[in-house]
Amino acid sequence: MRGGLSYEMIKVDAKDGIAGKCDLCQGNPSCIASFDPTAVVGMGLLYATASTGANHSFGGWSLGSDYLFNNRKIISIIIGIIGAAVAILLSFSTPSTPLWMISRLSIFFGLTGMGWNAVWLTLVGEISFKVKGSAGLGLGLFRFIICVGGVLGSSLFLV
Repeated sequence: MRGGLSYEMIKVDAKDGIAGKCDLCQGNPSCIASFDPTAVVGMGLLYATASTGANHSFGGWSLGSDYLFNNRKIISIIIGIIGAAVAILLSFSTPSTPLWMISRLSIFFGLTGMGWNAVWLTLVGEISFKVKGSAGLGLGLFRFIICVGGVLGSSLFLV
């Protein structure tokens, strides 16, 4: 027994590998036991693709802000515009959207939605040091706002 659900409770169809009804949910499609294992692998690959984009963007956006634009505010606006465009394009995706398109969008999501914080943390530190003389106070306040936004923003999806 693991986490209150025993392995014997989940019945797996050997023909196509998709889990069927368990004794707890009686076939509710939102139950954890009714997932498609191939979909989980696909989601993991897309997450890995987005993470790869994010890992490349940490250095890339910083180099761009220092050497190409010499301005962190401009690069932050560019990141925001690209990220908004990716979010809009992803919102129109359907189950029939080709995987190659979703994987390309996940790379750009990683570049923007996951990789924005390196430039932003530097920008916040520089601005708060100039204004208040304390980069730590500005960065702490920034992290607090981000965390509150994550809690309050995600609760909007429950409605």
